[in-house]
Amino acid sequence: MSSDEPQSRAEHYRDIADSLGRLAGQTRHSEIRQELLDLAERFERMAQHAEKWPSIER
Repeated sequence: MSSDEPQSRAEHYRDIADSLGRLAGQTRHSEIRQELLDLAERFERMAQHAEKWPSIER
């Protein structure tokens, strides 16, 4: 599977979302924690969209 395929992109975005969630859990600052959680949620949504994107042959 190449890095341009939807599943690979989705997995990549989910990995980032997981990392952001872990970082959020480690911070004591509530504003920063919320920003990290919001960003993690965006990456999860991107992963969901990536699963639906058709593969584009180049």
